[in-house]
Amino acid sequence: MQYSQIGQRSSMKRIKPILPAIGIFCLALTVRIIYNNTVAYHYYPLHDSAFYQGIAFHLLKEHCFCLEAYVPTVYRAPLWPFIIAGLSLIFGPSDYFPRLFLCLVGSGTCVLVYLFARDLFNWRIGVLAGVFAAIYPELYIYDGWLYTESLYIFLLFAICYGLYRLQHTPERNWRNWIICGVLLGLLSLTRPNGMIVIGLFIVWSIIMVWQQFLSWRVAARGILVTTFIALVLIAPWTIRN
Repeated sequence: MQYSQIGQRSSMKRIKPILPAIGIFCLALTVRIIYNNTVAYHYYPLHDSAFYQGIAFHLLKEHCFCLEAYVPTVYRAPLWPFIIAGLSLIFGPSDYFPRLFLCLVGSGTCVLVYLFARDLFNWRIGVLAGVFAAIYPELYIYDGWLYTESLYIFLLFAICYGLYRLQHTPERNWRNWIICGVLLGLLSLTRPNGMIVIGLFIVWSIIMVWQQFLSWRVAARGILVTTFIALVLIAPWTIRN
């Protein structure tokens, strides 16, 4: 009996620190699902969103990254069309399930807002920031449209948070360098201007060395590892083009 109580207390201690993040994620997800099933219920992809969906459907039907049937294109970055294609393969050709996927992505962004504000200030301000992000219309509106903004914001914010964590524990946190490399690669495959962020990452590393937050050795290794991982992820798309 005592072992059971000790185990329950230990579990509660492990779960308690992540309860605010879980609560913010659930609130954000609820807001976004309600929005997608009310205001955005009759949404129909137009403009760029129609292009992304069209490419995804051509991937499924013709195995071709094409805007028009059997006419390959390099006009759009590949990650979002491939995600739409994967979801359509599982759930059928519909814009609803990709929008539900964006609801999860947008909710993740709200959790990142909470984590960033918590680490910068305290957990109360973090919760307040996370709640505001969860109900902020300019964030959840993109989770009802098939554009890349929601995914791009999540990846970019995740990179910023990763760099913030690296600033405080650079030498003991090689996992964050690797994660940042993966995120930079995915960001570049979401929108072409993600490549610029790789350059900004290198500039950030140099500034951290100049401000003595990082040693030259750690920064050099981190830049090489992170940039290499990002370029490896981008390479297949580059070779294909």
